[in-house]
Amino acid sequence: MPTNETPLRQRPRKRSIAWIFYAILATLSLFTLPSIGPKGLIGTILLGLYSWYLFRGGRFVIWIW
Repeated sequence: MPTNETPLRQRPRKRSIAWIFYAILATLSLFTLPSIGPKGLIGTILLGLYSWYLFRGGRFVIWIW
């Protein structure tokens, strides 16, 4: 008799709410780019990527105040 050998479904990682905080920071820094200059673009990109990492279930959360 064949057995059902489908792997058990893993629970998706619980998402941290910190991604919202970093998404807001990335958006705000995008609006301040004209006053900061091109160097601010690097910070905006990093904040956006970190927000995306946390949204996808990233493990390491850093809170800055």
